[in-house]
Amino acid sequence: MKLNYDEIENELIKILKKHFKYCNLENLNKDSRFTEDIGFDSLDTVEFILKIEEKFNVQIDDEYVDKNIRKLKDAVKYLYMLGV
Repeated sequence: MKLNYDEIENELIKILKKHFKYCNLENLNKDSRFTEDIGFDSLDTVEFILKIEEKFNVQIDDEYVDKNIRKLKDAVKYLYMLGV
């Protein structure tokens, strides 16, 4: 069953809250930027992508992530395009 945007966003927020408690998640929303707002470093980004791949059973293109995914809503849109 394909998830809608809100369902994907909720799942990503659950991942963030469970595995990245040390990051700035107080004002988390779809426009939150991973580096500037949440406080991700490159290792956090890799770990987050691995958690997403595991959760949704997908393979994510690292190059696409590096160039196009800056905000939570970017990740939601990409996963939606993959048909999760």
